[in-house]
Amino acid sequence: MTDKIFCGSGKQHIFDSGAVAVNCMIVLSDIPKEHIFTVGDGKKAVRIKVTPKRNQEEGKPSHYCEVDTWRPEPKAAEPEIVRDVELPDDDSDLPF
Repeated sequence: MTDKIFCGSGKQHIFDSGAVAVNCMIVLSDIPKEHIFTVGDGKKAVRIKVTPKRNQEEGKPSHYCEVDTWRPEPKAAEPEIVRDVELPDDDSDLPF
């Protein structure tokens, strides 16, 4: 497991309608370049997890932001398929 890369914090707001939102501030300089990737049309992106803090204090940020460092496992090399192998015409050395 890799160390967490914290990159900001947020505060939960509950509106009169009952809707809930978390306003976050992301500190871009805290995000290592290896976690910034390019998506369609050359746009830059980073995956972020917003998680509630265990001990929330009144008036202070209620959530923290961390870089999602998960990467898919590289695919294993597929075994080579051998084709056009000539089998001997003599079945005498077969065990069955």
